[in-house]
Amino acid sequence: MDWTVGLTIIGVLVALFAAMTTLIIWVVNKLDSDIKNVGEKIDRAVIRLDGHATRIDQLYNIIIDMLKAGK
Repeated sequence: MDWTVGLTIIGVLVALFAAMTTLIIWVVNKLDSDIKNVGEKIDRAVIRLDGHATRIDQLYNIIIDMLKAGK
């Protein structure tokens, strides 16, 4: 086997390794940002639900007060 064939094979393997490493790093970063976005959306939804629960509690207290006043 000629030494140029060996160097060519090594060069191709290095290039493939570099491409795979780059792809893996990109995918990990993309997943990380997507997971953070989902977490932020969940936090906003929880805040909205807490606001709804507060208003429902206030409405419940108003109804109870009205029922007590009617007695």
